[in-house]
Amino acid sequence: MVNGVRRKVRRAVRRTVKRVVKRKVKRAVRRR
Repeated sequence: MVNGVRRKVRRAVRRTVKRVVKRKVKRAVRRR
């Protein structure tokens, strides 16, 4: 059961990371 939970968590983390990256990109574009 633990392994299954970890897999789901990793997928969720990847989604949140993509969102954070998009925010950083927007900030970088504004600086330019």
